[in-house]
Amino acid sequence: MFARSALNSPTPIAVFCVLLLVICSEQALSQDQTRKREKRPGLPNTPLLAAFNRPDFQEDFPAMCLNAEGKPIVAFVEHDGTADRLKLAELKENGQLRAVAQISAEGVTNITQPCLTRLPNGRHLCVWSQLEADGQWDLVAREIGRKGKAALGAPFHLTHGGGNDIFPDLGTDRHGKVWVVWQSIAEKRCRIFTRHATHEPDSNDPLVWSDRIAVTADDDSVRGGDWEPRLAFGKEDEALIVFDSYRGGNFDLFLTRVSPDGIASQAQAIAQSDRYEARGEAATSPEATSSSSSRSSQASPPTSVVLRKSWQRSRPIATPSS
Repeated sequence: MFARSALNSPTPIAVFCVLLLVICSEQALSQDQTRKREKRPGLPNTPLLAAFNRPDFQEDFPAMCLNAEGKPIVAFVEHDGTADRLKLAELKENGQLRAVAQISAEGVTNITQPCLTRLPNGRHLCVWSQLEADGQWDLVAREIGRKGKAALGAPFHLTHGGGNDIFPDLGTDRHGKVWVVWQSIAEKRCRIFTRHATHEPDSNDPLVWSDRIAVTADDDSVRGGDWEPRLAFGKEDEALIVFDSYRGGNFDLFLTRVSPDGIASQAQAIAQSDRYEARGEAATSPEATSSSSSRSSQASPPTSVVLRKSWQRSRPIATPSS
């Protein structure tokens, strides 16, 4: 007489048959998914481009935008073991990147997070954060030519003093207004600020910048810190600024809208749970930036918000002093 436990125990042959069935099912499912992917329209897979593989230098913090001809322009930080240089690169016909100009001034020891955008006149603007001689991090900008092969004029400051200004993001709205957003660390508080600038389409005159606009409030609600803003644009031509904050006791993702005339809304939580939600990226679909005949205070958040995991640099950078 067999015990119940013995009847319920699978034989080796049964186990083998079950495993074989699982393997065959997984293979069939994988082949079916592959066929579906092959039928799906999309960009072809291409091998990664080899670029700047030099043993005596490190290349970091790449940023890219397209010029008027649709060709990519790349800015990146070059580190030689002692100091940083912000460089400009072009994509050659053979698929390789080639450094063509230096954007930053000489004598800068630390540079972080460059960003690029195209201006209405076809030129480009690059903004980055750099460590100054007084130990503070400031935002610096410089224009780049239409072809993306030359830095124009001299670097100029968008911020100076009054705290550490880091983690910039940059964009141009559909009307040609340029926006920059960043994180400021001052008096042990982390807040988000923005500025915008106008530029005539056919003019080479300097950008005319607004005053600094506070995106997040200076009160106890932000004592935990607002971090790493990202920029997109909404259907009412407002700047949609996504950032993460510790204001609730753990990191969550928030959205603030800044109207074209510089009025910031209250921060709205868009990813808020007990989990770590931070370091977002934002983008909007073409429908989100189209004109609308009615204005609504209940505009939708960015069409796409991506959470990215924490990272660690391959080399240390100076820590903000306040």
